[in-house]
Amino acid sequence: MYLMTDIFSLNITLSKEDDGVQYWCEAKLELGPDGPQPPPVVTSQNITTTVYYGPQLVKSPHLGPNIVVKGDPLELSCLAVGNPSPSYTWTLPPQSTSNSNSSILTINSATFADEGKYTCSVSNGIGNVTAEFDVVVRLELTSTRLPPTPTKKRTVPTCSTSSLVLHRFIMCFMLLFSALV
Repeated sequence: MYLMTDIFSLNITLSKEDDGVQYWCEAKLELGPDGPQPPPVVTSQNITTTVYYGPQLVKSPHLGPNIVVKGDPLELSCLAVGNPSPSYTWTLPPQSTSNSNSSILTINSATFADEGKYTCSVSNGIGNVTAEFDVVVRLELTSTRLPPTPTKKRTVPTCSTSSLVLHRFIMCFMLLFSALV
């Protein structure tokens, strides 16, 4: 009896997309055409990968100011993915911190005191990332249409269809008569 003791290793460079992927090893014994058919196969247990990575924002924050009308709700979002799952901390103007551990910050009714720079800090044991939002609160814009300017009304005489036909006939007759004279 022959015992094989060769050891093989496989090096894999993992990325976040490989999180949860399963690997296994199979050994197949080929004994030639006279050996058992199908050839004996031994399979190892599945190994599920766990890939740890720092938080990454799912969507970049809106560039430029986030304009909200006074009294309207304000919602800022800085959703991120990471493993382990990230935690969120919001810094609000003037430098106060929110108790929320949510990717979404909601203010039910915006006031002028809500204006300023908001910072969303996202972190896990691997890394951190921040997103900044500039918020501007405006009064509700009302229509600035000017009142209509009075225009001179022209009175156009209305004609019935039969009087219009008669008028055209007379004009045509006068034109014909002046051409003959």
